Amino acid sequence: MILGFALFFMLLLIAGGVTLSILSKPKKFDRVAKQEDKSVEVKEEESGKTAHIEDLLPIEFIEDGIYSVGGLYCAMGKIEGTNFSVMSDHDQDIRESIFIDILNEIDFPVQFVTTSVVPNTGRAAQEIAKEAQKMPEGNLRCYSVLYAAALDDMHKTRKITSQSSWLVLTDDGSDGEPVLRLKEKVNAIGSALQLNAGIVFTPLQSTEEAMDVFGQILDNKSLVKSSKYLQGIQPIHLSEREVCQYIENQRTKTEYAA
Repeated sequence: MILGFALFFMLLLIAGGVTLSILSKPKKFDRVAKQEDKSVEVKEEESGKTAHIEDLLPIEFIEDGIYSVGGLYCAMGKIEGTNFSVMSDHDQDIRESIFIDILNEIDFPVQFVTTSVVPNTGRAAQEIAKEAQKMPEGNLRCYSVLYAAALDDMHKTRKITSQSSWLVLTDDGSDGEPVLRLKEKVNAIGSALQLNAGIVFTPLQSTEEAMDVFGQILDNKSLVKSSKYLQGIQPIHLSEREVCQYIENQRTKTEYAA
């Protein structure tokens, strides 16, 4: 009897000690909650930071589609050409070997960029709808109207995408006149690709085209070209005295509010 009571008392002490140790330890979910609170505070602080557009997209457009970024002058062109799926294995091997040989002869950095874009089927829809208005009443006109509506819907809802590939040629400007040098590289490589490998290299010809390509890369689902936003924009002329006066007024308002 005494032995049984002693064992029961020892078990009771052990259970009490375990309970106290559990209660004394910080709860795991409390630590997790505190960590989450800290992460939220960090995210809120980071979200309050602002950045200039040049920090997000540090590109300087020069002329004829040529731009400068990261200390390099760049010229971009679209590459398209032979459909390899309809060629025999032997012909594919030959074209690939030629293409590799051309690239091996290039002694400056190049870059390949591939992106998915939304084809402008809306333009084709407008043309078909315009032709449908000239048709007499009948099945053909009805079909044309429905076809135009389907193409327009495909464009607006982004139901289909196509792939575009670009080749970027560079020049570091060490030999002087980097724009001229880039144009020479574009002509030389474009001719070699088309004549020997059957690949068409179409360089960008204007700043607007370059902006549209960057717009497609950054937002490949956009239905509006980036260059459209520049149409009709007039230069803004500001007086240095007016700008200084405006800054001083804003500073006074801020100090008064504080």
